[in-house]
Amino acid sequence: MTITPKVKKDIIADPSSHFDTPENLIESEDLTLRDKRLALKTWAEDAERLSAAANEGMTGGERSLLPDVKAAEAVLDPKAKAPVPHVTVPGADPKKP
Repeated sequence: MTITPKVKKDIIADPSSHFDTPENLIESEDLTLRDKRLALKTWAEDAERLSAAANEGMTGGERSLLPDVKAAEAVLDPKAKAPVPHVTVPGADPKKP
């Protein structure tokens, strides 16, 4: 299936209206890697807003997809999402910033 530029723009602006999960989005063969990254960024921003609203008691109890979005981003860019190794500096006081 070939998608039109308008549909692609809609997907990037509101990926959850086109895909059930972030995993489905990254499996799409109709989107470029750049499109997938942009759509996941939008999805992450939406999920972060939902999480903030949930923390303030303003949601209907729906599950945040933020962990799923982050996992999908890691699949697309495994090296960029690798955890930063913990480094201990000898003689440093761990209680001081």
